Amino acid sequence: MYYKRHCTLVSGTYKAHHRMHYHVQPLRIGATVVFSLALLACSNPRPPTSGLAHDHAQAPTDVDAATFPRQAPDHAALGAGGVQVPQRTQAPPMPDRTAYMQAQRASVARAQAGDRPERLDRFGLPPRFDPAVYLARPESYLNDYDVRRIRAVSDDSAAPRLACSVPRQAEVPAGGHYDLIITTAPWMPVTVLSTGMGTFDNDLSVFTAAADAHGQATIRFRATAGTYGPVCITAASPAAQDTVDIQLDVVRPSESAPIKSGINP
Repeated sequence: MYYKRHCTLVSGTYKAHHRMHYHVQPLRIGATVVFSLALLACSNPRPPTSGLAHDHAQAPTDVDAATFPRQAPDHAALGAGGVQVPQRTQAPPMPDRTAYMQAQRASVARAQAGDRPERLDRFGLPPRFDPAVYLARPESYLNDYDVRRIRAVSDDSAAPRLACSVPRQAEVPAGGHYDLIITTAPWMPVTVLSTGMGTFDNDLSVFTAAADAHGQATIRFRATAGTYGPVCITAASPAAQDTVDIQLDVVRPSESAPIKSGINP
């Protein structure tokens, strides 16, 4: 309507007024039809939908294994930086767990001797993670010690969120241990760091382990001799979003409360 009125103003105001009045009538009729259709749509609203993304967003990130049944998580198989994790119908050739625990101990000794010492810097930037390369040769990743991995997380919004399936606050008797169950994408690595005392399966304060077909990695924390008081454990995975913090309180036997789920003295 504005275009028509602007053109006829050149030849006189009367024609402009006449043409504007002429074109307003269809516009009013059209507006009436649109308004009627809108009322009809409001009287028959579409049923609400529940998509997978909505359901996933409402799911809890922490599951108490003593309260809820342990189920295989349904994760999008994505890696760090939006790199898609290749789908596999069978397990990749994972190395023996004992073998890569020993290899990590040898790796940290080499780093302390000057071989790529940047691996000892927990505040350094982690190397780029390639899921396809990892699945092809997981031993090259798992045999290596690198504390920087504690900062390696996925920045892809479709990647799963890292989760812990046992209570994230608990007491551990001195000399006992606490089993962590960390969930990431299937077969992907998980790295844990203890900022207090105590060690993991590899007898170090940093440990990288491989998850299983359900994306779950079981890692044991040991309250070694001399470990008392609060211990903070951080877990991360380059194939999952965010990190997970676990707060443990290591107490002497005389101070310990009744043993809770997940604690195995």
